[in-house]
Amino acid sequence: MQTLRSTRFLVAALAWLAAWPWLAQGAEVRGTVADARGGERLARVRIRLQPAAPAARPEAAAAVEATTGSNGEFALGEVPAGEYELLVSTVGYRFFHQKLTLQAGDRLEMEIALSPEAFTQRETVEVTERVFEPLVSLAPIQQTLSHSEVKNLGSVLADDPLRAVQAMPGVSAGDDFESRFSLRGASFRNVGIYLDGLLLHAPFHTVHTSSGSSTGSITIVNGDQVDTLSLMTSGFSARYGDRTAGALVIDSREGGRVRPTARITASASNAGALAEGPLPPSRRGSWLLAFRKSYLDYIIRRTATDPSLAFGFLDGQAHLTYDLTQKCQVSLSTSSGDSGLDRSNYTRPLGLNAVMWSDSVLALADLGVRYLEGPRFLLSAHVARMQETFRDTNSEKAPLESGRYRETAARADATWYWKPGQPLEFGTVLRRLNDEGVRSQALASRRYNELDRFRGDAWTTAGYFQQALAWRGLRLGAGLRLDSFSSSGEITAGPRASLTVPLPAQQSLHFGWGQYSQFAEQQMLKGIGGNRRLSAERSTQLLAAWEWLVRERTRVRIEFFDREDRNGIYRPLGDPRRLADGRIFAPARNAPWENSLYGHARGAEFLLQRRSANRLTGWISYSYQVGGLKDTHTALRFPYDWDQKHTFNIYSSYRIRPSVNLSGRFLVGSGYPVPGFLQKSGPNFSFANAYNQNFALSVQRNGVKLDPYERLDLRINKSFHTRRHRFTLYGEVVNVLNRGNLRFSELASYNTRTGLADVRFDRMFPIIPSAGLVVEF
Repeated sequence: MQTLRSTRFLVAALAWLAAWPWLAQGAEVRGTVADARGGERLARVRIRLQPAAPAARPEAAAAVEATTGSNGEFALGEVPAGEYELLVSTVGYRFFHQKLTLQAGDRLEMEIALSPEAFTQRETVEVTERVFEPLVSLAPIQQTLSHSEVKNLGSVLADDPLRAVQAMPGVSAGDDFESRFSLRGASFRNVGIYLDGLLLHAPFHTVHTSSGSSTGSITIVNGDQVDTLSLMTSGFSARYGDRTAGALVIDSREGGRVRPTARITASASNAGALAEGPLPPSRRGSWLLAFRKSYLDYIIRRTATDPSLAFGFLDGQAHLTYDLTQKCQVSLSTSSGDSGLDRSNYTRPLGLNAVMWSDSVLALADLGVRYLEGPRFLLSAHVARMQETFRDTNSEKAPLESGRYRETAARADATWYWKPGQPLEFGTVLRRLNDEGVRSQALASRRYNELDRFRGDAWTTAGYFQQALAWRGLRLGAGLRLDSFSSSGEITAGPRASLTVPLPAQQSLHFGWGQYSQFAEQQMLKGIGGNRRLSAERSTQLLAAWEWLVRERTRVRIEFFDREDRNGIYRPLGDPRRLADGRIFAPARNAPWENSLYGHARGAEFLLQRRSANRLTGWISYSYQVGGLKDTHTALRFPYDWDQKHTFNIYSSYRIRPSVNLSGRFLVGSGYPVPGFLQKSGPNFSFANAYNQNFALSVQRNGVKLDPYERLDLRINKSFHTRRHRFTLYGEVVNVLNRGNLRFSELASYNTRTGLADVRFDRMFPIIPSAGLVVEF
């Protein structure tokens, strides 16, 4: 019996000794970190594993930290068993926080998905096969912006996604105060802004001045609200219409469904907040609320030549999404904002025709439905209502100008994958438009003359279809769009086609062709000089491009483009500030609008781009363009108002440490024409004087050009976090080289005897340092 007990004791002791290394050892944590949007492994990400409650457990192990390598992998080594918190952070991405319970001997392999700051938070990785995957179908050439690019390029001063677009390849912008931009000489009026498929009319906070002088603008679209953004400078597909130059497609995002989060932003020029989260209790939906308050007027007052035209704004956005079933989702989004101007404390006396007070209100509501029938059929529908109103008054509180635009729109789009990789898309659009306005002029105190009044209603309808085909690497697309306009009874047809030809060594050729139309505004039809026989403006676009995917994340592209414009709407006999036959021209007050402009814009564009979540990302682009317009009524030839022969855009960003990111942009462009019939006067002409009297009226339009525009901006983002919050500090210097860029403001007056003109210019941003702080909860 004693021998049996000894044997049992010996076996137990040996078993305990054999298990001792396992019992004594701790747990091991390792894993990978990837971008939730594209699936790219993220380097330079800080991983911190810390005890869950160190204050209550003084004997708890110390925190352990690691940084992911170039392959996105990390290893925290062996840690004692216990309750922990895992904190994962890197600048430009959302803060990741998770509680872990580790047992002795655990070997935990983790796959962590980090969502970009302005991207809907996800727990899984969405893998993208191609880095430069197009977002819009059947558009052979398009340029997209990632979420970090939208935020970095949007500027600390304005945080405006359209100001980010101004640095994109092929875009010309020479106005620091404006969100609007030009595409290859065309006016912004000819560029379509589509938010969730809906064409927006004028989605800007701005001040409408009856004198026509420039103020500034900022879009009502919140950068934190953007999910995807794609710009098509030519050859856009049949899904988009009623514009002749290009299309900017913006899709808004829904709120996160992981957990409620909040962000507060504050800087010298604006403040804002955003909150989002899942709908309880089933998380079948999400909500998002945001607001912004601008102090941009503080900056403009200290930089503009006429600081009294500085304006501020307040706006808010809301988005609600709910999954009715696994196949059907409904959404409701609203945006509303107000901008205003108050010059009552301005020290310089203002004339009766100068704006003293101005107020502008924007509102947009959109109800959407998406239905997915398996992987082969998708149907989406939207019903929206938008309204824009403004009113300008003078020192006597008399109205100088006012206007109201209202629109009700409905849209339905369907995509049917009748064969893998070969979708058929079709849809229809119905819009009800109402536009009205009044403009007056003060002759003396309490005496006013009405200069213009219009009011018009119209229906526009459109239908389209387009088919994509693929065969042995070839991709062919063809489509047709029909648009009708009730005011004129006109129906336009716009055929579109695209072709992509693969070449060896990751090269490809891209071709695009299309015809586009745009109907007249109600003021051109029914205001003073209105012409109800106006037909739609037209353009034909042709492009050819060669692209080489040098590496997975680097590409080179050379594009050749040609846009032929015709039936452009213009008042050839409506400008009194010009010379004709050696005398100052005296037009009739009701000189009509006419379809008298014909022209073209042709050129080439070079692009070198690298897109990566690690190390260097950005692009270098150069665009060369020639072209101009001809007025068939007067036989005059002149450049586009936004003609820019040379455009050079650079953007770069580099995440040098887990908590530090550097970025910058450099924009250079030929000077825009000074719009109007002007010529230089005097032997010592210079743009140095903003109140410039070295001009005279001329017989030639747009004959004088501003000096070249040049601006370098640098930005640094620094993030740091506590146990529950993350802080990101933004620092930016605008116009680092302190270039004295000017923009045309107004032709203030001219001498009816000598023809000498007083032309006003605004000095744009000097060197301006700015900073902002974001707090995430």
